[in-house]
Amino acid sequence: MSLTPSNMPVLGMKAPEFTLLNPVIGEMVTLADLDGVAGLLVAFISNHCPYVHHIQSELTRLGSELKGSDISM
Repeated sequence: MSLTPSNMPVLGMKAPEFTLLNPVIGEMVTLADLDGVAGLLVAFISNHCPYVHHIQSELTRLGSELKGSDISM
């Protein structure tokens, strides 16, 4: 696996415009669609990544915890 540097954005920054597939509902979502939500969690993960497999149960728990909250996933 290659080392890929990442740039952590400032927490609390306004999200840039985007259009992404929401795999839960099978539809494309834009930033404008989420107007009024308290927060947004976007995770770019791969089913084939061993690190993702390692934290899969925690991601599932987090999703359950955030369901029904003001945080959009």
